[in-house]
Amino acid sequence: MHPHFYSALSFKWSQVDLFLSDLGAKVKLLNNDELQLMFPFMRFGDIVLGSLGSENEGVFDGWQLLSAFREKNITLGVQYIKAKVTGFLYEWNNDQSRAKVLSERGQWRHKSLRRLVVDLIFILMEPQVTDCAPRALYSYLFINCAGAWSGEVAEMAGFGLGEEIMSVPIPVVARKRYAFIFHCPDGPSLDMPYLFDPSGVWCRREGLGHLYICGKNPSWEEDNQIDHSNLDVDYDYFDTKIWPVLAARVPSFEKLKVKNSWAYYVDRNLYDNSAIIGPHPFHSNYYHCGGFDGMALQHGISAARALMEQFLEGAYVSIDLRDFHLSRMLRGRTVKPECF
Repeated sequence: MHPHFYSALSFKWSQVDLFLSDLGAKVKLLNNDELQLMFPFMRFGDIVLGSLGSENEGVFDGWQLLSAFREKNITLGVQYIKAKVTGFLYEWNNDQSRAKVLSERGQWRHKSLRRLVVDLIFILMEPQVTDCAPRALYSYLFINCAGAWSGEVAEMAGFGLGEEIMSVPIPVVARKRYAFIFHCPDGPSLDMPYLFDPSGVWCRREGLGHLYICGKNPSWEEDNQIDHSNLDVDYDYFDTKIWPVLAARVPSFEKLKVKNSWAYYVDRNLYDNSAIIGPHPFHSNYYHCGGFDGMALQHGISAARALMEQFLEGAYVSIDLRDFHLSRMLRGRTVKPECF
C-alpha cells in the first residue's frame, strides 16, 4: 500500500459528528483557518470543518490484491470455474401433496434450492471449451457475490418473481462511474491529500509527475440522469460536474489537461444504498454479499470473513452484520450510510 493521507470536507455543522470515530481511527479535525494553514493551495471559504487522517491510510492496487487472494486460495484447495450463470434449479421438498396444485409462482415454499446452471467455459488451467451445453453444479450453499450483476443473478433464482417473500427483489443494479486522469504542471505535489469534497467530487495525486486522478460520487438525482447501459465516457460530465469543483477548490487546477479516462460499474443497492450481506429469509442456503457501491475492495474482505464465521461457527464473531441482512427490506428498515 502507498501511504496517502485522506481529507474529507464539510460545509454543514450537521455533518461534523460524521467525522468522529470511536473505533481508534487516527483522525484530526481542522476548522476553516487550520485547513487554510495546512493546505494554502486550496480555498476553504465554504467549508466549516475538515478531517485529516494521520495514520494507516493510503491507496493500493486492487487487481494485485485480488490476484494475491486468488493464488493463495488455490494453494488452499479452492477451485475456480470460469462460467456464465444461466439459471438456478430447485428440487421439491418432502411434502409435495399440496405444493403441486399451487401455481408456479406459489410453489416456492415447497422447494429447495439445489443446483446452479452454468455455461461451462473452462476450469482452472484447462483449455477453453466452446459450444458447451449448460450443466448443473450441485451445492448445498450458494453465495451471490456477482457485484454489479448480483441483482440479475438473484432474479435468475426467482427472487422478485414469486409470491409473498419471493416477491421481494434484491435491488442491486449496475451504476456507471467515471475516473479521469489529468496533468497539471502547477498543481500541488506531496502535500496534496486524497480529497473528498462535499459535492461528491474526489481527487488524489497519482505518482510524482503532477498527475492526478479524480471522479465523483453522484447524488441520486444526478445518478438517474447518467446512461448506465454502456461504459462510454462522457467528457461533458467532467467539464460540467467535476472540473468546476476542482478549480474552485484548487485554483491551479484551472490549467489541468485530461490525459486518460475510463468508466466502470459499481453495485448500488437502490433500497438504501447500503450493502446486503447474509442469508435469504426463506431459502437459507442462499447468501447475498453485494451492494457496496464501489467500496467492495475495502468492505468485501471483512464481509467475507463474517460470512465464513456464520458458516463455521453458526454466528458472527468479529463483526455483527445482522443489520445488513436482506430481511431488513421485509421490515421496512433501512441502513443509511453516513457519508455524502
